[in-house]
Amino acid sequence: MILHLTVVLTQGILAPAILMGAIILAIVEFYTPTGEGIEDLLVRIIPAFIIGAFIDGLLVYMFNFGKYVIEPAFNGNLGALLFLVAVLAPGLAVTWNVEWSHKHGFRG
Repeated sequence: MILHLTVVLTQGILAPAILMGAIILAIVEFYTPTGEGIEDLLVRIIPAFIIGAFIDGLLVYMFNFGKYVIEPAFNGNLGALLFLVAVLAPGLAVTWNVEWSHKHGFRG
C-alpha cells in the first residue's frame, strides 16, 4: 500500500486471496457442465472468489504473510523471491486450467 508517497507494508492479503479464489473456481469448474455465457461465468466466479478471499485472506492475516515473505522479497532475499515465483507458477497453471475447464468441462 502507498500512503503519502511512502510504501507501507500491510499483510499482503490480496494476491494470495485471489490465488485461493482461482483454486476454488477451478474446483467449481471441474464439477459443473460447460459454461454457456457471461451470466453462467458470473454465477460461478463471484461466490468462488468471495469464499477464496475469506479463507485465504484469513490465513494470510493470521500467519503474517506480508512480514515473513513480502518484506524479505522487497529487501532482496533470494529465498523469499523464489518462494513468490514458486507460488506464481502454480497460480498461473490453475488459472489456465480454469479457463480450459470453463470452455470444455469434464461433464457435459
